[in-house]
Amino acid sequence: MAIKCPGSMIMWQPKPEIFRCQSCGHEVEIWTDEIKVTCRNCNQVVSKYIDMSCIEWCKLAKECVGEGQFNKYMKNRVRSVKEKLLQFLDEHFGTDIKRIEHAQKVLKYAEDILMAEDGDSHIVIPAAILHDVGNKENEEDHARVGADIARKLLLKHGFQIDHIDEICDIILHHHLRDEAGRKNYRIIFDADRLVNFKDEIHNLDKKKIESKINTSCLTSTGKELARKIYL
Repeated sequence: MAIKCPGSMIMWQPKPEIFRCQSCGHEVEIWTDEIKVTCRNCNQVVSKYIDMSCIEWCKLAKECVGEGQFNKYMKNRVRSVKEKLLQFLDEHFGTDIKRIEHAQKVLKYAEDILMAEDGDSHIVIPAAILHDVGNKENEEDHARVGADIARKLLLKHGFQIDHIDEICDIILHHHLRDEAGRKNYRIIFDADRLVNFKDEIHNLDKKKIESKINTSCLTSTGKELARKIYL
């Protein structure tokens, strides 16, 4: 009789769990291998947070659960973490809508660049959401403060240490243009630049805008997006 790893049982033998709809309070059923359902009472989407499991870090995980199930779990995990971090961002900045909207825009561009540049969503998405999280605490040194806040938060949510180190390094240096930087860093740098360009080029002609794009963005996808948006 084959013995399955206990950590993979959520994929091999999914079970239903009961949650309350946040909109109407109706009970909904979400299986352990799923992340969200639509409430039958009010038609609102009800999501749950997926805790980290051995499927994320075990070298044999894909072989253990199968490639299809592995990819499904990882996709759901990214989506779950994204929703949780966006919720934290709302609570952290409160009424500072400008900061929240800036992070949301950077996230949108980062996801667009991510698709073409083949970065790591486990790094890029958290880094995009949290890149300016230190602005509330210390405007002058917000990168360092933000990296400290992010490290504590990501440890709480069970992120791998090597992922945390890279995310925090991106947050610490996201304003410093480094052509030799890692792919994930370059994606975040360009996403942030795409948002900030709006305030920097409003008095420039097309030739100067093109020059600024070429000398600012670090990825070909970032440059293409900048041209579509601003030229």
